[in-house]
Parts: sequence; structure tokens; C-alpha cells
Amino acid sequence: MKQTIIILQLLLTFSLCKAQNAEVSIQYDTEKKTEYKIGEIITLSVDVIMPSKICIDGIENSKIFLSGLQIIDEKEWFNLEDNLWRKDLTVKIVDNKKGYSKLTIFRKADKGGFFIQEKYLVE
Repeated sequence: MKQTIIILQLLLTFSLCKAQNAEVSIQYDTEKKTEYKIGEIITLSVDVIMPSKICIDGIENSKIFLSGLQIIDEKEWFNLEDNLWRKDLTVKIVDNKKGYSKLTIFRKADKGGFFIQEKYLVE
């Protein structure tokens, strides 16, 4: 009986913690390739679900870092629906010194944040 109660408490704690953290995902306008060439363009959207409790600083404090990529077009964050934000990006592969290019998006927040990183293999 004690084990059941402990397991239920752990599950409840985990679900409450998860509900307070932001969730981030990347959608591609065209299917993500396994390998790219320098000069190729990638068009994508970044979707973030942010519970209102962690939105004190706003979505604008999200940071985008590029390695081997160059931003061709970048839209402002816009709200699709309650707590769901989107940013559209178009990037160009410009370097393959490491054999890949990298896109990193993160936001540090007082009660939770998010981090996502995509690597693009470059010939």
C-alpha cells in the first residue's frame, strides 16, 4: 500500500513539474534532409507552449544561436492560441567546418524554460 501511495505521489509531482515547463518543437516547411550542401535554404517554424506562470519576461527573451547558418528571413514571435507561440525562420547553410551546421534556441526563465538544438549534416 505504501509503495502505491509513493508511486502516485511521484507521478503527481512529475506531472505538475512538466506542466510548468515550456515545451518547444521545430516544424519544417519541407522534410528535413539527412544531409545538406552549402547554399541550401531551410525554412522552419519554432513552436513554443509556455504556461502563463513562466511568462513573466515574455517570449521575446528567447535566444537564437547559429553555427554554420545565416538567417535569411526572421519573423517576430506571434501568438497562435493560448500559450502557443510561433516564430518563422529561413536560414541558409554557409559553413561546414565542423561537418555540420547548428541551430540552437533557448529561453531561461525563473520557473522553467526551454532548449532545443538541431544539427544539419553538411557535405
